[in-house]
Amino acid sequence: MNIHQLRGTRSGDVAILGNGPSLKSHPLHSIPSRVDVIGTNQSWRESESDWHVALELAQMWKPGARRVYEEYAKEDMLIVAEHPGTEGAGAWPCGIKVRLLNRTPGCIPFSRDLSRGLYEGIDGVGSVVYAALQVALWLGYAQPGTIYLVGVDLQGNHFDGSGAVGVERQAPLFSLAAQCMAGINVRVVGIDSGCTAWPRIPFPW
Repeated sequence: MNIHQLRGTRSGDVAILGNGPSLKSHPLHSIPSRVDVIGTNQSWRESESDWHVALELAQMWKPGARRVYEEYAKEDMLIVAEHPGTEGAGAWPCGIKVRLLNRTPGCIPFSRDLSRGLYEGIDGVGSVVYAALQVALWLGYAQPGTIYLVGVDLQGNHFDGSGAVGVERQAPLFSLAAQCMAGINVRVVGIDSGCTAWPRIPFPW
């Protein structure tokens, strides 16, 4: 399986799980089966998902993660970033690889064509959820339907207590995503979330 084959293969609603502290406070088991789930980084510790997106290989080497990542890859559910110039021991050993693009002058760093690659962020600020939004559109979600962002707090540590450096600086990143996704229905789950690029709502299920 490759990223080309996945284009437009899904539709309807999808929940993208970030790694913010609120992830632990939501009853994720209540997400209905009609809503697919895209996990990111370590969100698998709180909920299973239909897809999983990761940018940094270090996510796979965290305690207990390798087995989970390999299982996702075996089912063609793991989508990972292929960093330019990364080979050998530094390359992802499994997963559906998508080229990580560098921003070029005059180019809006949000990809609607994952056959070319995807962007991690802008001006040195990146987010795996920003990448997952690009993945969701490529797969065909929210056309029609809604994208729900869960555990995207832009404040505090990660849900597992590990430090989250600079998440407060991601707000402009999601504002850019909102501009690039005009006409796409997106909702941020959590009325106290620091992500204000889209309407914030209570947990809807």
